[in-house]
Amino acid sequence: MQVIFCNAKDKNNISQLQSLPVKTIDKGMVWPGLFIDLFDPELPVLQSKTIHPDEQAYLYDIKKNKSKKPVVFCSASRIYDEIHSKTEYSFVAKSPAETTNVMRIYLPRIPEKVTVKNEGSDFVWDDLSKTCLIKFENDPDGVPVVINY
Repeated sequence: MQVIFCNAKDKNNISQLQSLPVKTIDKGMVWPGLFIDLFDPELPVLQSKTIHPDEQAYLYDIKKNKSKKPVVFCSASRIYDEIHSKTEYSFVAKSPAETTNVMRIYLPRIPEKVTVKNEGSDFVWDDLSKTCLIKFENDPDGVPVVINY
């Protein structure tokens, strides 16, 4: 997993620590790439991130993923009991009650169906990153998730 945490004040150290080319602009830095913004509760996929002075960013570098099988990139839960097959990925997500889970999952192709708690669920597909965004209410006892693709 490649996560980038940076502060726009520390331009020299960041460019030395990361292999990404950093473009410095008068009002901050521009990071090109393919990222999930972990500070944004909607977990958007970004092709670049501008970090202004006195701002911070916490980014998941999607291009560092070498897996061909499904994987949860980020989630507001812990993931248990993962099962992979050629056309299905399932797991149980556990997190505190009365909280909403937002997760972004890498899949080799667009899902045909997403099931959460044995019911059909909406999802948002991002074709560029091959990730699926799913939202549901958490349960400390676990929420079963099944993705058919």
